[in-house]
Amino acid sequence: MMPKMIRSLGGSLAVCVLSAMTFAQHTYYISKSTGADSRSSTQAQSKSTPWAHLPGMASCSSNCASYTPHPGDSFVLMGCDVWVNSDFPVKWQWSGSSGSLIHIGVDQTWYNTTNCPSAWNRPVWDAQKTVMGGGGNNYFFNPNSNSPPDTNYVTLDNIEMTHLEITSGSEGNAILWLGMTSHDWTVSNNYIHAWDASADNCTLIEGPWGGGTSYNDVYEYNVIDGSDATISGGGSGRGVCYAFYTSYNGTKVLNNVIRYVVNPFVVSTDNTVGMEIGGNLIEYGLGSIGGSHCNMIETGGGLFYIHDNVIRNTQCGADETMWVGNAANEKDYVWNNVIYNLDGVGGAATPPEAGENYSGITVYFWDNTVVTPASNSDACLGLASGRNPTGMTVYGQNIHCVTEGSNAIDPSFANHGTLVANHNLAMSHATATKDGYTSSETYAYSPTSGTSPTVGQGTNLTSSWPSGYSTNDTQYGVSEQTINGVVEAVLARTTNTRPTGSSAWDIGAYEFDTQDPPPDPPSGLVAIVQ
Repeated sequence: MMPKMIRSLGGSLAVCVLSAMTFAQHTYYISKSTGADSRSSTQAQSKSTPWAHLPGMASCSSNCASYTPHPGDSFVLMGCDVWVNSDFPVKWQWSGSSGSLIHIGVDQTWYNTTNCPSAWNRPVWDAQKTVMGGGGNNYFFNPNSNSPPDTNYVTLDNIEMTHLEITSGSEGNAILWLGMTSHDWTVSNNYIHAWDASADNCTLIEGPWGGGTSYNDVYEYNVIDGSDATISGGGSGRGVCYAFYTSYNGTKVLNNVIRYVVNPFVVSTDNTVGMEIGGNLIEYGLGSIGGSHCNMIETGGGLFYIHDNVIRNTQCGADETMWVGNAANEKDYVWNNVIYNLDGVGGAATPPEAGENYSGITVYFWDNTVVTPASNSDACLGLASGRNPTGMTVYGQNIHCVTEGSNAIDPSFANHGTLVANHNLAMSHATATKDGYTSSETYAYSPTSGTSPTVGQGTNLTSSWPSGYSTNDTQYGVSEQTINGVVEAVLARTTNTRPTGSSAWDIGAYEFDTQDPPPDPPSGLVAIVQ
């Protein structure tokens, strides 16, 4: 991604006076391998004379340390350069403004050709498996370490962050901690992986936790992948870390890959602007070495829009794939999710559940495709075990449920308030396979023809749909791909259009279209020419 280039102010005397007050907006280059912090801020505006460190880095000195970033500034880190443990944490204390963000990112034409002789790759922040900042500041990037605590309107883009050390003696382990009430951050295209842990005491991306505001933060196209993590005493199917934890008012988490963590989402928000979790691949939720429970998505109060995610390959034992409706007056819109492969290490995971011992909970569970563990007779949305909500309202419609039971949605919801359940299809695992719904399809458990049992059998929910969100079918969460050596979150599918008006929708997360790819052929075929 090229840095945002913004011209300096100039022109009339009045504008010149304004520029002296608001400062010019420039692009500054940062290179660990070729930079020097003693260079002037003017020199640092050239790729040939960069600084060695980003302002706020622990090792930033001289003119780098004395520079004050301003709205509209861009800081470009040289691709393939490596910053090490002594460079961290980055104690960031500067804000952009609405329409004039501060951008920390990359220029893909500028990279260290010694480390990457063939093509650009991300700049690397490497904690070297050693606690950073004396333990209490064990973060790569901490915008809440200085006064004033709030830092707003900043983009952090295309950094590889690796080898975070997580020990029982360290505090607040995190890749990024926005803290307090920082707002209007965009965190995008980063690759977070290979942490080293001997204790489960970490949140990889911890959002703001001050109340009473809308943060408007966006996390998109990041890859958070613990498949190459080192877990001391972990063993098979054991892990550490929440990916997202605490309050996220007005936050959007879109099109990320989140895998091999203990709890991908344990989140709350407010009841007005809410939180959006959409288009993500969420898989391999792990049991914790510290004994924490594991839920792929767990809500803790507020307003949620959870849609178009692929949730699969749980490793959580008997914990929940998704648990919503966990606070008084919580409202959850859950649609177009594809949930399957729930047979985990230590036992099968529970299909999505709703409900806590509170009143006024409302759950809209629409157009989801859910496949329960093999030989499991659970409903695809069940009442959370042992819970007794009151005045609860549940809408379960257009659910494609693969189960050995007879119910797509738990009928006991009706004993705790109001249940609206219609146009759902429950089928056995054997029937699903016979009808072409399998995990080996390009898009798992999608219909294969216009006569598939889910096609045209749903109800049209256009008039009930939440404002501002499309009724189109699932985009099918992103996939993790390595393209020219760069690990990326890549969209796997465009959407098909559901009909408006009164025409029937399909049941489940898909709207069938003749342009959809056919199922993958069986492997091991041999052609014989006679």
